[in-house]
Amino acid sequence: MMSKIHPAAALTAAIPMPRKVFRDTAFTESAALQNLQDCEFINCHFGSITLQQANWSGMKFECCRFQSLNFAGCELNDCHFAQCELVDCHWHAGRCQRCTSQQSVWRQCEFHYLHSKAMTFQGGQWQSIILNTCLSEHWNLIQIPITQLQLLHGSAHDWNICQCEFQNGCWQDIEIQRQVASECRFKHVVLGHRHGPGQTWYQCQWLECQLNELTLVGGSFHRNQFDACNFAASHFRHTVLVESQFSQCCLAGFYAEAIQGEKLQLSACSLDASRWSHCGLQQSEFHHCVGESSDFSYSDLRAAHLSGLPDNTLLTDARRFGATPAASVENEPALKAIADWHQTCRPGPDHLHTSLAIKGTSKYV
Repeated sequence: MMSKIHPAAALTAAIPMPRKVFRDTAFTESAALQNLQDCEFINCHFGSITLQQANWSGMKFECCRFQSLNFAGCELNDCHFAQCELVDCHWHAGRCQRCTSQQSVWRQCEFHYLHSKAMTFQGGQWQSIILNTCLSEHWNLIQIPITQLQLLHGSAHDWNICQCEFQNGCWQDIEIQRQVASECRFKHVVLGHRHGPGQTWYQCQWLECQLNELTLVGGSFHRNQFDACNFAASHFRHTVLVESQFSQCCLAGFYAEAIQGEKLQLSACSLDASRWSHCGLQQSEFHHCVGESSDFSYSDLRAAHLSGLPDNTLLTDARRFGATPAASVENEPALKAIADWHQTCRPGPDHLHTSLAIKGTSKYV
């Protein structure tokens, strides 16, 4: 027998509840913020609050300030921050998904053991941010100056990074998969992540960065510029360095194995004990490079400008003339797709596609 529903109850269920709007309010108690849904906060202040197992869904924050908030095991879904300031906030465990940050400032915030997915950050500023042992998937970072970012342990999958500037950061022992960074600038950044498939750094600039003792299998640094960077004792295998430029870099003990490096340019670099084995370096250029015992044996150096290599460079069985067979290095199929993505999608302020946050970059790399 079907139960009867009161007409008033049916009418109430059919009418969507209006959003709760809070203006110019200060919140200092956790009880009022434990479980919130479809609320809007404008010019509000949240200070010195600890939330345990809180659940926020469908929230909008505009011109709000968050000071010394602690989120422990909390869940945030469809939360949006516009022109907000978050200072000394900490997340421990829990989940965040489908959240956005527009022109917001994040300072001295820490994320530990957090699982986040489909996050978009556009504009604003990041300073002294720590992500420790987190799983972050499908992130978009767009036009953000980022200072002292520490990515420690954990995994970062399907990130799109566009026109961001990174300074004095550390990416250490983190697994990066299917990342695309486009038109970014890195200065005094230490990169020591675990290799993963599909890392793509497209048309980026690196200044005085530490990339030494780095092992990278696959991945792409297409049209990158490296100035005064340290690659000592790093090992790149099957990596794309097409049309990239190295200026005043330390490549002592650098080992490049079967890399794709057509039109690569090295100027005033130290190549001491570096080894370039079975590399495709057609039309590459070397200017004023120094070092002892550099080895380019078995590489394809056809149409390359070699006068800037050290005099004692080994070129055993290197292909240097037009009559020799083509190099055995396979062409990287993702290069054209990355260039097309950069030209057509460009996840900037006028082309903020949610599909990028959902799909990630796996179709491109």
